[in-house]
Amino acid sequence: MASLDRFCAKFPVMTGQLLSPLLATSGVAAQMLAQNIGVSLPCLQNSLVYLFLFIIYQLPRILRPAISETQTSLEMRANAETRACCLQVTGIRHRTETEETHDSLEPTNVDANHIEAPPQVDDELPIAIGKSKSNSCWDMFALRYCLLAFFDVEANVIVTFAYRYTSLTSIMLLDCFTIPFVMCLSGAFLGTRYSWIHFAGVVICLIGLIFIILSDALTGRSDIPAEGQDIPKRVWGDILCIIGALFYAISNVWQEKIVKEISREEFLSMIGTWGVSIAFIQSFLFEDWSTIEWSNIELISGFGLYVFVIVLYYILVSKFLLFHDATFLNISILTSDVWGIALGYIIFHQVLHWLCFIGFATVIVGAFMYNKEPVCHTSVSYNPDENEEERNGFGEEYERVNADLESLSPS
Repeated sequence: MASLDRFCAKFPVMTGQLLSPLLATSGVAAQMLAQNIGVSLPCLQNSLVYLFLFIIYQLPRILRPAISETQTSLEMRANAETRACCLQVTGIRHRTETEETHDSLEPTNVDANHIEAPPQVDDELPIAIGKSKSNSCWDMFALRYCLLAFFDVEANVIVTFAYRYTSLTSIMLLDCFTIPFVMCLSGAFLGTRYSWIHFAGVVICLIGLIFIILSDALTGRSDIPAEGQDIPKRVWGDILCIIGALFYAISNVWQEKIVKEISREEFLSMIGTWGVSIAFIQSFLFEDWSTIEWSNIELISGFGLYVFVIVLYYILVSKFLLFHDATFLNISILTSDVWGIALGYIIFHQVLHWLCFIGFATVIVGAFMYNKEPVCHTSVSYNPDENEEERNGFGEEYERVNADLESLSPS
C-alpha cells in the first residue's frame, strides 16, 4: 500500500488513467449483458458492488474479535491501577519516614487497617478509551451516510435510464456538467480555492471532450434510441443526465471530505452498508428478475466482470482522493469514453475515428496543466501520512488518559 501511495502522489495523471479503463470496462460489461443476453438490471448490478464493499470493509469491523478490545481495556485498567498503587505506596512510605524522624526510639508500626485502599478506577474508563470516532459514526452520522449512499446509487441508476431516451452524444456532453458542479460544491463545502491554471486545465479538458463527442457523432455511435424519437422524451433524458451529473458531484465531494478527514475504510464500509440496502430494495421493487438465468455462463461472467471492475474502481478512487481533489478525478476520467471506444473496436468491431485520439491527447494535456499547481483547501486539513489509529480517535484518547495519569505522579 505504501508503494501505491507513492505512485498516486508522484504520478497523478497516470493514476487517473488507471481509473478510466475500469469505467470503460464496466460499460462494456453492461453492454455485453444488454446486447447478448438482453439483461439490463443496473440496480441489481450495483447492489452486488455494494455487497462486496460491505464484505471487504464493513464485515471485518463487525466481526472483529471483541477479546482484543477487552484485552486492551484491561491492560489500560491494570496500568491505571498500578500507577494508583504506586502513588499510594509512596504516600505511606513518606508518612512512615516522617514518624520515624519524630520518634526514632519507638518502632513504627503501620496498621494495615489504616492503609487506604487503592483508588478505584472508573469502570467507564476502558469504554471511553475503546470507543473510537469510527464506531460513534453509527450513532451520529448514520443518516448522513444513508443520504450519501442514496446520491451514489441514484447517480448510477439515473444515468442508466437516460440512455433509453437520449443519444450518447447528449449524455457525454451533459455529463461534463459534473465538473462545474464539483468545483462549486468543493468551493462551498471544502473551502477549495482554484487558480487560473486550474480553470485553464478544465477548459482544455472540455475541448478534448468535444473532439471525443465529434468522433462518436461521425461514427454513428450517437444514434437516438427508439424511445427517444419523441422530443419530450429526449428532453426528459437530457434532464436525467443533468440530475445524474449533480448527484455524481455530490457523491464525489462528500467522498473526498470523508476520505481526507476520517479514513478510506470509513467511507468504503459505510457506502457498502447503506448502498447495498438502497440498491437491492430498488432492484426488488422496480426490476424484473424473471429475465435472469443464473445457469448462463455468459451472464455470470458479465455480472462478475462488472462487479469486479467497479469494486476496484471504488477502492482506487478512495486512495486517489487522499492525495488529489474531486475535480481532478472527474477531468481524469473524461478519457473513459476513449477507452470505451477502443474496447468497442476490439470486442464489438466498432468504427474507430482518429478524432478520439486528438481528444484523448487534449484531455491529458489539460490534466497535466490542472495538476501543475496544487489545489488549496481551507476547510479540510488532513495529512495522508497521519497515523490511522490517531485518525480514528483511539490513539488521541489513549494519549490524553496517559497524560492525566502522568500528572498524578509525584515530582
